[in-house]
Amino acid sequence: MSFASDLADDLGTFLDLDEFGEEHTIDGIPVVAIVDDAQGSLTTGAAGGFVDAAGLALLSNTRTVFLYESALPFTPVPEQQLELDGEFWLVAAEADSVRHEKGMLILKLIKVYS
Repeated sequence: MSFASDLADDLGTFLDLDEFGEEHTIDGIPVVAIVDDAQGSLTTGAAGGFVDAAGLALLSNTRTVFLYESALPFTPVPEQQLELDGEFWLVAAEADSVRHEKGMLILKLIKVYS
């Protein structure tokens, strides 16, 4: 048995509905995925032109979604809007917000509140 086949077996366990995987819907497509919710983060916009930039803040909610690469018929791109379980999220703008790793698709989704 090779490392690659061991990794594929581990991925099957990781996303298994009896282990960690859960049923979710992305853009109307049922998938088995793991959704990791991050706590809201407070970031200040220290931008030029504002006297008190510390008073400007955005509260954002971040989710990381782990699913099989083959689960969706398309590959999301940064800044694309997706519907996850009836809520609209935005794929983060960073270059690594959509990653392919050993058969897994990893998406970093954000929802910003002001």
